[in-house]
Amino acid sequence: MIRIKELTIKGFKRIKKAEIELSPGANLFLGHNEEGKSSMLDATIYVLTDSIQGQPKGAFIEAINDQCKTASVVITGQAGDSPFNIKRTLAKTNRSGPSPVQVGAQLGVDPHILSACLNANYYFDLDPAYQKKLIIKALGLKPTLRDAFITLHEKGYASNVCEEFWNEKIINEIDHLGWDAGYNAAYSLRREAGQKIKILEGDRPKLITQVAMGNRQILMDAIMATHKKKPLEKQEGAHQTRLKQLYKELGGIKALSEADKKEAEEQLSKYQTEKAELIAKKVKWTKTDTATATKLKKARDEFKTKMKEDIATLENLAETTEDLLAKNKENWVSDLKCPIYKESGHAMCPAIEPDWSQQQEEVDGVVARIMAVEERNFPEQKAWDDLSGKATECKDRFAHMEILERDIKELEKKLENTAPEAGEKKEALEISIEALEEKVEHLKVAQSAIIWNQATQETLDATRTKIDEAEAEREHYDKLCTLLAPDGIPGELVAEKLGTLNTRLKKHSEMMGVSIQFLDDLSLVQTNKKQLWTLGGAETSRVRMAVAEAISHCTGVGLVLLDELNISVASDAASVRVWLTEIAEEGVQIIAAAATNAPGPPNVPKNAPVRMFWVESGHIKRL
Repeated sequence: MIRIKELTIKGFKRIKKAEIELSPGANLFLGHNEEGKSSMLDATIYVLTDSIQGQPKGAFIEAINDQCKTASVVITGQAGDSPFNIKRTLAKTNRSGPSPVQVGAQLGVDPHILSACLNANYYFDLDPAYQKKLIIKALGLKPTLRDAFITLHEKGYASNVCEEFWNEKIINEIDHLGWDAGYNAAYSLRREAGQKIKILEGDRPKLITQVAMGNRQILMDAIMATHKKKPLEKQEGAHQTRLKQLYKELGGIKALSEADKKEAEEQLSKYQTEKAELIAKKVKWTKTDTATATKLKKARDEFKTKMKEDIATLENLAETTEDLLAKNKENWVSDLKCPIYKESGHAMCPAIEPDWSQQQEEVDGVVARIMAVEERNFPEQKAWDDLSGKATECKDRFAHMEILERDIKELEKKLENTAPEAGEKKEALEISIEALEEKVEHLKVAQSAIIWNQATQETLDATRTKIDEAEAEREHYDKLCTLLAPDGIPGELVAEKLGTLNTRLKKHSEMMGVSIQFLDDLSLVQTNKKQLWTLGGAETSRVRMAVAEAISHCTGVGLVLLDELNISVASDAASVRVWLTEIAEEGVQIIAAAATNAPGPPNVPKNAPVRMFWVESGHIKRL
């Protein structure tokens, strides 16, 4: 049982602010049209299901009150023995809160069943096929393994160990997918046994061309053709890689705060200004500059080569001159020695030392010439320096431009997340991911189908000695097929499970003025020669109320939200209030809204069984 204790609403539709303490029984909100009653119910549905009736998720911001920047809904209560607190916020650029699956897990109820109980129109807005699925879920029509085994055993189809073994295969299918799948499994095994018989009789083996995959059928020929062209494992790998990319893109879409957005816009404007200034600069490297640089480099290299050659020549000359001077001095000293051999006590011959200055000047002159050559500058050095400076400036400008363009792209991409298209892009990515994940699942099933088919082929190669066993199996599964679905649908089981629901609906018939029931095929029928579309407005709303309450009661949710209760006629008002009181006493919490023509709120006794509220201009007051 789910019980809502408190509901806090801020900025949602017509309601600017409301704090509501609810009764665990019946709660009735009265007021004139367009005063905020439906807004209160929509807020409750929104916080529990993350949906707003009649609005796609992309248009949720329309639910924000015109005088508020954000909306929030907080709900507290009890789910069985566990307390819960759920909050949702809604802003212009984003919204937050748990997913319907997370809420369902916290409250212990299927999200679709919860939606049907919270919104009386939900069930009738569904496609008939989905209506059937919802009722099947709500009533637990899928039997358990124990239910299936007991049914088969009681019918005498599990009288020995061998039969129990084969029946267990069917039971597992029933437990996993339901009675129809069990029938399909029995029929498939019967067909397999027939194929064994043909092979054992010497007929040409025939592959089973179809493989059951839930409620879908895939041709084995098509699977094998695709598998040969490109292995299913590689196809699945490619899909998984693409899924990672999509999840990465999805994770990159994050709405910016106003402060971050403003900072990013300022930075972007600054970088764009710098880029414009760089573009405006007329410094640009041209083909002429390249030709001039090539020419100057060649001349500069030639100048350096010539200078090296001149220096080398002069250094050789200087070395020769110095050697000559040194040799002359050495010869002069040698000439001063006494010519008489072993003459004792002979003094050096007196002589005047020659003037070496002229030869020294020649040496010094060559050295000076070397220094002059080394200090000589390249004649076009200034042109070379100017061109080098221009090249450096162009290079720096190009590098700066690259950095600016990269930063501008990053900021523009960042700001894309604040645009309205970001939500659409996120939703498109989620749809793509869902479709791709479905393809991956189909590939996995197809791989299983191939393996299953190969195993079947091995079975088809059984020997003739097993022909009696194969015939017995086929006869056995013929009986099982007849047992599980004598008319193609498990009618007995549906009728049995519908008893509780129809009993509950019958109990409401007096209040509604028309009795309703679900037939075995789960089509809703009204008696008294009336169908839903032929009923009046008041009768239709009551039929929908009754179905929503019956689903809530049978599933154990015990919580119903009702809108547009037609109680303007006094007799109708009395019967509806009696009905609300009765189901509240039976443990179902009701939150209902009804329009009234009364000029003001009615007088309510202190001990009234129904807690009453008055709604006016978005304000909610307990009576």
